[in-house]
Amino acid sequence: MNDEQIKKLTEYYGYTISEVVNKVLSFYSPIDDIEDCIIGGNNRQIAELIKFLRSCEGSPLKISSTIQNPYKGQVKGSNLSFNLNDKYTLLYLEQLLNTILEENQDGLYQFEFNWNFKEPIKHYKGIAPCYETEEDSFFTEPYTDEELDKIIESEKEKESNQPKLTKNGKIGRICYSFYKALKLQGILGNNKTKDYSFIYDILVIRGKANDIGKGFSGTIGKEKCQTIRNWINAYLTQSGKTE
Repeated sequence: MNDEQIKKLTEYYGYTISEVVNKVLSFYSPIDDIEDCIIGGNNRQIAELIKFLRSCEGSPLKISSTIQNPYKGQVKGSNLSFNLNDKYTLLYLEQLLNTILEENQDGLYQFEFNWNFKEPIKHYKGIAPCYETEEDSFFTEPYTDEELDKIIESEKEKESNQPKLTKNGKIGRICYSFYKALKLQGILGNNKTKDYSFIYDILVIRGKANDIGKGFSGTIGKEKCQTIRNWINAYLTQSGKTE
């Protein structure tokens, strides 16, 4: 979903969408596989790998695994190892992981922990105090050790409490999280027919719900609202949560 689609939809509904909420819309809207509804990447493992690299800073990194896709002369199932000892490659690897983590969570932790979005890394040219600064076009500023600990703790808790959901329950989890995030920001009001219709139309734009027509009142609004309500109720029931 692009910014123009978000703008048109939210203008029609009469909502005011800030840059932060745009991030949340982008986070919850790219549902390419309703069967799974899983955001790409494992944030816990990314955070743990960053901490691993920091703990081993100054020492070479040895990577070992089992060959599954052999090149010429290699034997499938045999062990393969690689020593990485170039400090700049290791530095860029850590910066890349931090950037992937920031891109991957895309607004989730800003809502959960009230954090600011990470800014691009700044490079300094010249000699202080006359140096110039420029922003990196790719890498974002790294997470602190405390932030990584918070992410790991949070993701572990989510994994341990992850309920087994049906297809409707998985869709409902996305809808419920989306609704709560926008409600927290004061974007959505107390008109659930309108609010749930908005969420429904997000799914329509993504091609994951049937387009039953424009509007959030009358029969159309009631049908959209009831559909979202049913999905959310499925999630709440299956996960043992209450609204």
